[in-house]
Amino acid sequence: MNKTVAVANFFIGRGIAEEVIDSCPPKIMTLCYFAHGWFLGITGKPMLDTRFVATSTGPEQPELARMLRPHGNDRITDLLRVVTPDPAVPGRSKRAAPVIPPGSPLQVILKKVWAGLGRVGAYTLNDLMCAPYSPWASVWYGSEERPLRGLPIDDEVLRAWFEKRRIQSGGKMEISVDAIKQSKYERYAGGRVDED
Repeated sequence: MNKTVAVANFFIGRGIAEEVIDSCPPKIMTLCYFAHGWFLGITGKPMLDTRFVATSTGPEQPELARMLRPHGNDRITDLLRVVTPDPAVPGRSKRAAPVIPPGSPLQVILKKVWAGLGRVGAYTLNDLMCAPYSPWASVWYGSEERPLRGLPIDDEVLRAWFEKRRIQSGGKMEISVDAIKQSKYERYAGGRVDED
């Protein structure tokens, strides 16, 4: 769970530093979802140490959602903290804000997600995350069940979906709203729009 909170804290920290006014819980959850998905699409491995579930409002990571809930839809102005063992005093715990270390390879993808989506509005990001062609829609509308805790979204479904959205621009991978919408154009244009 600490890794999931550290990823959320990366986006919260960027929102605080850049004074993004809609750096609210739904947006942080969405950015974590997109980071996890793109990491799966690129490496085939999960970024977060917990799974997402499909709920009536979109994909959600339950433990992270519980930590974000006290903020409602307000702007988050401080990093999330978790209880961790205090290395200085055995048997004692302290509250700490986990962060992704500066030299970590995860920083690369997190910076790309922030650069491509961090200034996009929370409602727009939610619309993209819950679009009819998204993994959430295939899980939520593809099942007759509606459990209170949500339906698990398989990492393999996310990997396949995000793998198709890998766009190269100038030799570098691009993460953007256009990359997310790519399948919408493919579906209705009868193929990839960039084909000759």
